[in-house]
Amino acid sequence: MEKLNIKKERRRKYYLEHKQIALLQSYEWRKKNPERYKAINKKSRLNNIEKRKKYEKLRYWANPEKYRKKTRLWRINNSEKAKEYHKNYFPKWKSENMEQIRQLTKNRKARLKGAVGEVTLLEWKWLKEKYFNLCLACFKRGSEIKLTQDHIVPISKGGKNIIGNIQPLCKPCNSTKSTKITDYRQI
Repeated sequence: MEKLNIKKERRRKYYLEHKQIALLQSYEWRKKNPERYKAINKKSRLNNIEKRKKYEKLRYWANPEKYRKKTRLWRINNSEKAKEYHKNYFPKWKSENMEQIRQLTKNRKARLKGAVGEVTLLEWKWLKEKYFNLCLACFKRGSEIKLTQDHIVPISKGGKNIIGNIQPLCKPCNSTKSTKITDYRQI
Protein backbone atom coordinates (compact mmCIF):
# COMPACT_ATOMS: atom_id res chain seq x y z
CA MET A 1 0.00 0.00 0.00
CA GLU A 2 2.79 2.39 0.88
CA LYS A 3 4.50 1.74 -2.48
CA LEU A 4 1.32 2.77 -4.29
CA ASN A 5 1.16 6.00 -2.31
CA ILE A 6 4.81 6.75 -3.11
CA LYS A 7 4.16 6.14 -6.84
CA LYS A 8 1.07 8.33 -6.78
CA GLU A 9 2.97 11.09 -5.02
CA ARG A 10 5.81 10.88 -7.57
CA ARG A 11 3.35 11.05 -10.46
CA ARG A 12 1.56 14.01 -8.89
CA LYS A 13 4.84 15.85 -8.31
CA TYR A 14 5.96 15.19 -11.91
CA TYR A 15 2.59 16.37 -13.22
CA LEU A 16 2.75 19.62 -11.26
CA GLU A 17 6.32 20.33 -12.41
CA HIS A 18 5.62 19.45 -16.06
CA LYS A 19 1.93 20.29 -16.39
CA GLN A 20 1.98 21.55 -20.01
CA ILE A 21 3.97 18.54 -21.25
CA ALA A 22 1.72 16.14 -19.32
CA LEU A 23 -1.43 17.73 -20.77
CA LEU A 24 -0.01 17.53 -24.28
CA GLN A 25 0.98 13.86 -23.80
CA SER A 26 -2.48 13.11 -22.45
CA TYR A 27 -4.12 14.82 -25.42
CA GLU A 28 -1.94 12.91 -27.90
CA TRP A 29 -2.63 9.59 -26.18
CA ARG A 30 -6.41 10.21 -26.28
CA LYS A 31 -6.16 11.08 -29.99
CA LYS A 32 -4.22 7.86 -30.74
CA ASN A 33 -6.45 5.62 -28.55
CA PRO A 34 -10.02 6.91 -28.85
CA GLU A 35 -11.70 3.56 -28.19
CA ARG A 36 -9.60 2.82 -25.12
CA TYR A 37 -10.16 6.36 -23.84
CA LYS A 38 -13.94 5.94 -24.22
CA ALA A 39 -13.80 2.59 -22.38
CA ILE A 40 -11.79 4.07 -19.50
CA ASN A 41 -14.15 7.05 -19.29
CA LYS A 42 -17.21 4.80 -19.30
CA LYS A 43 -15.75 2.60 -16.55
CA SER A 44 -14.94 5.68 -14.47
CA ARG A 45 -18.46 7.09 -14.92
CA LEU A 46 -20.03 3.79 -13.88
CA ASN A 47 -17.79 3.45 -10.81
CA ASN A 48 -18.47 7.01 -9.63
CA ILE A 49 -22.15 7.56 -10.45
CA GLU A 50 -23.12 9.29 -7.19
CA LYS A 51 -19.97 11.41 -7.10
CA ARG A 52 -20.50 12.44 -10.73
CA LYS A 53 -24.18 13.32 -10.16
CA LYS A 54 -23.23 15.49 -7.20
CA TYR A 55 -20.47 17.20 -9.23
CA GLU A 56 -22.77 17.80 -12.22
CA LYS A 57 -25.50 19.17 -9.96
CA LEU A 58 -23.05 21.63 -8.38
CA ARG A 59 -21.79 22.67 -11.81
CA TYR A 60 -25.33 23.17 -13.06
CA TRP A 61 -26.45 25.29 -10.10
CA ALA A 62 -23.30 27.42 -10.32
CA ASN A 63 -24.56 28.64 -13.71
CA PRO A 64 -28.01 27.19 -14.53
CA GLU A 65 -28.81 29.57 -17.37
CA LYS A 66 -25.69 28.46 -19.26
CA TYR A 67 -26.79 24.80 -19.12
CA ARG A 68 -30.41 25.56 -19.98
CA LYS A 69 -29.23 27.50 -23.03
CA LYS A 70 -26.90 24.63 -23.98
CA THR A 71 -29.78 22.14 -23.70
CA ARG A 72 -32.10 24.34 -25.78
CA LEU A 73 -29.45 24.67 -28.50
CA TRP A 74 -28.85 20.93 -28.52
CA ARG A 75 -32.58 20.27 -28.90
CA ILE A 76 -32.81 22.75 -31.77
CA ASN A 77 -29.75 21.32 -33.55
CA ASN A 78 -30.73 17.69 -32.88
CA SER A 79 -34.51 17.87 -33.07
CA GLU A 80 -34.83 14.39 -34.60
CA LYS A 81 -32.71 12.82 -31.85
CA ALA A 82 -34.70 14.70 -29.19
CA LYS A 83 -38.01 13.53 -30.67
CA GLU A 84 -36.73 9.97 -30.89
CA TYR A 85 -35.56 10.10 -27.29
CA HIS A 86 -38.91 11.35 -26.01
CA LYS A 87 -40.79 8.87 -28.18
CA ASN A 88 -38.80 5.79 -27.14
CA TYR A 89 -37.05 6.32 -23.83
CA PHE A 90 -39.08 8.84 -21.86
CA PRO A 91 -42.41 6.94 -21.65
CA LYS A 92 -40.62 3.88 -20.29
CA TRP A 93 -38.66 5.94 -17.76
CA LYS A 94 -41.81 7.83 -16.79
CA SER A 95 -43.79 4.66 -16.10
CA GLU A 96 -40.95 3.26 -13.97
CA ASN A 97 -40.38 6.50 -12.00
CA MET A 98 -43.80 8.03 -11.32
CA GLU A 99 -43.00 8.62 -7.64
CA GLN A 100 -39.76 10.42 -8.57
CA ILE A 101 -41.63 12.58 -11.11
CA ARG A 102 -44.23 13.53 -8.49
CA GLN A 103 -41.46 14.55 -6.09
CA LEU A 104 -39.68 16.62 -8.74
CA THR A 105 -42.99 18.29 -9.60
CA LYS A 106 -43.62 19.13 -5.92
CA ASN A 107 -40.14 20.65 -5.63
CA ARG A 108 -40.65 22.66 -8.82
CA LYS A 109 -44.00 24.02 -7.63
CA ALA A 110 -42.45 24.98 -4.29
CA ARG A 111 -39.60 26.78 -6.10
CA LEU A 112 -42.11 28.68 -8.25
CA LYS A 113 -43.85 29.82 -5.05
CA GLY A 114 -40.51 31.16 -3.83
CA ALA A 115 -39.69 28.43 -1.30
CA VAL A 116 -36.11 27.64 -0.41
CA GLY A 117 -34.90 24.04 -0.32
CA GLU A 118 -35.68 20.69 -1.84
CA VAL A 119 -37.04 17.39 -0.50
CA THR A 120 -35.71 14.24 -2.15
CA LEU A 121 -37.73 11.09 -2.67
CA LEU A 122 -35.35 9.23 -0.37
CA GLU A 123 -35.90 11.77 2.42
CA TRP A 124 -39.69 11.51 2.00
CA LYS A 125 -39.59 7.70 2.15
CA TRP A 126 -37.39 7.89 5.24
CA LEU A 127 -39.84 10.30 6.95
CA LYS A 128 -42.82 8.04 6.22
CA GLU A 129 -40.94 5.05 7.66
CA LYS A 130 -39.89 7.08 10.71
CA TYR A 131 -43.57 7.63 11.55
CA PHE A 132 -44.54 4.04 10.61
CA ASN A 133 -46.54 5.20 7.55
CA LEU A 134 -49.10 6.88 9.81
CA CYS A 135 -51.03 10.08 9.24
CA LEU A 136 -49.90 12.12 12.23
CA ALA A 137 -53.31 13.82 12.55
CA CYS A 138 -55.79 10.90 12.37
CA PHE A 139 -53.36 7.97 12.90
CA LYS A 140 -54.56 6.00 9.86
CA ARG A 141 -52.01 3.68 8.26
CA GLY A 142 -50.36 4.44 4.94
CA SER A 143 -51.75 1.20 3.47
CA GLU A 144 -55.33 2.43 4.08
CA ILE A 145 -54.73 5.95 2.80
CA LYS A 146 -52.26 7.84 0.63
CA LEU A 147 -49.89 10.00 2.66
CA THR A 148 -49.11 13.50 1.42
CA GLN A 149 -46.36 15.94 2.29
CA ASP A 150 -47.65 18.67 4.55
CA HIS A 151 -45.53 21.75 5.22
CA ILE A 152 -45.73 22.54 8.95
CA VAL A 153 -45.10 26.21 8.21
CA PRO A 154 -46.86 26.63 4.84
CA ILE A 155 -44.83 27.93 1.93
CA SER A 156 -47.39 30.74 1.58
CA LYS A 157 -46.37 31.89 5.09
CA GLY A 158 -42.62 31.76 4.41
CA GLY A 159 -42.01 28.08 5.20
CA LYS A 160 -39.10 26.25 3.64
CA ASN A 161 -39.35 23.21 1.40
CA ILE A 162 -37.01 21.06 3.52
CA ILE A 163 -37.54 17.72 5.24
CA GLY A 164 -37.52 19.40 8.68
CA ASN A 165 -40.65 21.33 7.68
CA ILE A 166 -42.54 18.30 6.34
CA GLN A 167 -44.91 15.93 8.13
CA PRO A 168 -46.86 13.00 6.66
CA LEU A 169 -50.63 13.59 6.61
CA CYS A 170 -53.44 11.94 4.67
CA LYS A 171 -55.13 14.07 2.02
CA PRO A 172 -58.30 14.88 4.09
CA CYS A 173 -56.20 15.93 7.12
CA ASN A 174 -53.84 17.98 4.95
CA SER A 175 -56.82 19.77 3.36
CA THR A 176 -58.40 20.40 6.77
CA LYS A 177 -55.16 21.86 8.12
CA SER A 178 -55.01 24.18 5.10
CA THR A 179 -52.57 27.05 5.77
CA LYS A 180 -52.55 26.77 9.56
CA ILE A 181 -49.22 26.29 11.31
CA THR A 182 -49.82 22.99 13.11
CA ASP A 183 -47.03 20.59 14.07
CA TYR A 184 -48.54 17.15 14.63
CA ARG A 185 -45.10 15.64 15.27
CA GLN A 186 -45.10 16.96 18.86
CA ILE A 187 -48.59 15.75 19.77
